[in-house]
Amino acid sequence: MNNKILKSALAGVVLSVCSLANAGLITTEITTPDSTVDFSQFGAFNFTNGPIEIGALVGESIIWSSTNGGSVIGNGGYGLSSNGSWNDMDGYIGLNNGSGSMSISFADGPIQEFSLLTNYAPGNGQFILEAYGFDNILLESYDISNLAPIVTNTDNAGDFRGITRDNNDIYSIRLSNAYVVADNLSFSRLSQEVPEPSTLAIFALGILGLASRKMKKQ
Repeated sequence: MNNKILKSALAGVVLSVCSLANAGLITTEITTPDSTVDFSQFGAFNFTNGPIEIGALVGESIIWSSTNGGSVIGNGGYGLSSNGSWNDMDGYIGLNNGSGSMSISFADGPIQEFSLLTNYAPGNGQFILEAYGFDNILLESYDISNLAPIVTNTDNAGDFRGITRDNNDIYSIRLSNAYVVADNLSFSRLSQEVPEPSTLAIFALGILGLASRKMKKQ
């Protein structure tokens, strides 16, 4: 194996490893989630900032909270400006303010990906969707209003937005601003963690480096 062939092989390995990365914003519902929280157990609106346990029906400890004491959990009428309103959803969460945020924490362990049926009131701030890791470290942040806007012209409508990662490292999620509402929180965990692409790339470089040294000695 000459140096040119070795370099070509190295480039191929690195490109293959890097292609494993798939973290980012998703705009569809997770098709095979581990669990889905539909907020149906809360009945009529409860105006609160929590914290409230929302995962009992799926057998997990999942905690919802808000920075706004007037936020809502349950079912009731909720205006979304030009995007209509939600008023017959069996249960959902709503920030009920143009600024501030709602957080959902996965107390039983981090997840790999999630999706929510969501909507917001255009013209009342930017809807930001974020994922946080251990020790509240920001992993991903997306301005939904600009990157993947939701436009609905009927009541009780919305679209799915979420975040996916390469490993189970999402400890909490945050929905901010724009009177954001959300229902049908679906989430999944990887059954076996996949090594970070950078780790695999370093390993591949090491193996090819050793092969190169061996060829030179010969």
